[in-house]
Amino acid sequence: MLTKPQIIIVDDEIEFLTMLAKTLETEGFDVTTASSGDAAALNVRERSYDLALFNLKMAGVNRA
Repeated sequence: MLTKPQIIIVDDEIEFLTMLAKTLETEGFDVTTASSGDAAALNVRERSYDLALFNLKMAGVNRA
């Protein structure tokens, strides 16, 4: 049984997040979305992903 590749997308721009998720789902990926780094961290603790796409210029992200 083949499983779909798992992707998590993290972005605080909800419209972009939704559009990208729908596009990737149409291409056959299993997509999880998160609108904050904290939400993404919770998801990553619960399951593993093949690819993570992050917006590094979100509010509250430490770029040190």
